[in-house]
Amino acid sequence: MAGEPTDKPAAPLPLLYRRIEPMSLAQHRDLKLHDIEDFSLARQTGIVPITLAEFPIAAKQYPIVFLRPPKGQPPMAAVALGTNPRENLFIGADGRWFPGFYIPAYLRRYPFITGDTADKTRKAVFVDIESPRISREDGLSIYEDEGLSKIGKAAVDFCGQYHAQVEQSIPFGRALGDANIFMPHDYPDAAAGPQREARLMMAIDERRLKAVSDTLFLEWRAKNWLPAIYLHLFSLTHFGALATLAKRRAAAGPAVVGNA
Repeated sequence: MAGEPTDKPAAPLPLLYRRIEPMSLAQHRDLKLHDIEDFSLARQTGIVPITLAEFPIAAKQYPIVFLRPPKGQPPMAAVALGTNPRENLFIGADGRWFPGFYIPAYLRRYPFITGDTADKTRKAVFVDIESPRISREDGLSIYEDEGLSKIGKAAVDFCGQYHAQVEQSIPFGRALGDANIFMPHDYPDAAAGPQREARLMMAIDERRLKAVSDTLFLEWRAKNWLPAIYLHLFSLTHFGALATLAKRRAAAGPAVVGNA
């Protein structure tokens, strides 16, 4: 995944991560994982990356947008979870995600992440040792005896699966970016934040999509990318539901559970 860490990351760490270390029995034998259902750490995270595999379920509930990428990197798909980049409307006062709503894999993977080893010869799983989900006193042990515990193995396996999905998503984002079919996408006027924030999002422009060559369109069809494109366009209608949910939540307080 573009932007994911190495032992000594030169770039800022990915969203939510604070201090990552490659997992090691010697260093992390006593680490425990606790309260993985508490998403309070993402309460002010209004845009979360998703992979191509998540489009079918995410498009049912959230707007899918694309993030304006750093130079030389492909656009990345993400879900908008609020009416501005620092608002997540799907976390209750107790820190729990609202029942019935999809939790992006990026958040379920945290505090683990896949990255390159120092010599860049292989991939390794890292852990954010400053995560509120990590403890040395309470929770389920990540290691037991001389190896990973059941929950540790599950975390490593999930990281591997997620990384594979990210790798499969990169060509899709790159192809759309190269086709020059994106336009800046703003939050709805009634709930928009500053324009400099809104411009971090992009969406496919339908007129530009219709103008792509038949050859390119057929290539995308052969790669089974067309359903994702149309799911993205359909999902943009959920911005209206986010604005409605924000108003309901403001009126009823942060514990309200709404239907987006």
